[in-house]
Parts: sequence; structure tokens; C-alpha cells
Amino acid sequence: VSGFVAALRMFFSYGISSRTQLTCPVVGQKERELNLASLKTCLEDPKKTDRTPYRPPHLRQRDSSNTKQTGARGSQSLSDHESSVLDFASSDSDYSDSDGSIKETENIQKSKVRVAAIVCIQDLCQADSKSFTSQWTLLLPTSDVLQPRKYEATLMTCLLFDPYLKARISSASTLEAMLDGPSSVFLQVAEFKESSKRGSFTALSSSLGHILMQLHTGIFYLIQRESHSRLMASLFKILMLLISSTP
Repeated sequence: VSGFVAALRMFFSYGISSRTQLTCPVVGQKERELNLASLKTCLEDPKKTDRTPYRPPHLRQRDSSNTKQTGARGSQSLSDHESSVLDFASSDSDYSDSDGSIKETENIQKSKVRVAAIVCIQDLCQADSKSFTSQWTLLLPTSDVLQPRKYEATLMTCLLFDPYLKARISSASTLEAMLDGPSSVFLQVAEFKESSKRGSFTALSSSLGHILMQLHTGIFYLIQRESHSRLMASLFKILMLLISSTP
């Protein structure tokens, strides 16, 4: 299991460039507005003055099959272009909040890999949550939770910095699964000692103490900035579990 978890962790940052990782903020409504703006820019023909308003693909297909009006040939090519772009970019309804131009489609496909890896972690935890506690030090940060680290990705870096909403929601659900159940007993051994000196060996109780402190810091940071209602609800659930589990 440890080897499998280590391999899955490598995919937490799959498809995220270092530039994107370092500059990605915690986003909600702003991300959605920017992506919708980029979608409009992609679909609009700058040479046309008689632009038609945006219509979903299923409505455009219905219009094209049922209506044939005189003088519509000029706008037909634009409609076909819109339809082909949207069929390509909006094929997965799970990612509708993050769909953008064609350039974004490859990033969306890569984000599915990250989500799949996170869901695998959640499945492993739910299969045997008591034994899975030994994987906490691999999956959760012990320091600098608010610093994005591409090559040391954890569930918290996914929750804080992943540019796609579904990956952040999956990270939150996985954290809930890890904190729920037997982990509340397991975490009672945690202790926090501030120390400037760190040797080659760190006791499990000390590692757990640092993990709890970093989780508190990261969750409070997100609660102050997140605007998506579903993710916000998960954050408060995680905070509630943290409070009940922290000695």
C-alpha cells in the first residue's frame, strides 16, 4: 500500500507546470468568470459585426435542424464553428465550471488524471481507514502548507493550489475520509513541540502534531478566501473533524 500511495502521489501535480503551480490562487467565482470570458473570445469572430448570442450546443442543434431562414448562410458558418468548438471543449459535464477555449481542453484532460489519483487515495482510506493512518506522513504536510511545492505534492497542495475545482473538491472529500472514523483515536498521540533543530528521526507523535497544525493553517486560509458553496461546506466539515480530533 505504501508503494501504491507513493506512486499515486506523483500524479497529484500531473499536467501542472511550475509557473501555473506558483501563481495559481484559491479561486471560485473569479475562475468561472475568466473561463467564460475566454470561451466567448474563442467563439466570437472579430471580423463580424452581427454576432449572435451564445446558445448551448443542444439548442443550436435544434435550431439548425428546424429553422432555415433566408440570408442565414453568412451566420451558418459561425454557428457550425461554435458547435464544433463547444462539442470538443464541453464534452464532460463534470468540468463545465472550468471549461474554456480549445487550449484549455488538454489541461482538463490532465486534471482528470489528478482527480483519479486522489479518488484512488480516498478508496484506499475507506477500504481500511485504521491501517491507512500509516500513510498520513506521505499525504499530508508537516511544514509550509501555504507554499506550493510541485515535487512534494500533498492533498493540501491539491486543495489549495489546483487550478480545477473538481480536483479541489476531491481533495476535500479525501481529507474528510481520512479524518473521520478511527483516526480520531489515532490522533490523540499527537504532540506539537516547536524546535529549531531537526534530526534525521522524527517521532510519529511529533509528525502528527505538525500535520494537525498545518491542516488548521491551510483550512483557515481557505475558509477566508473560498467562494464555492460546496467546497466551503466541505472545509467546515474538515474543520469540525480537526477540532474533534486534535488533543
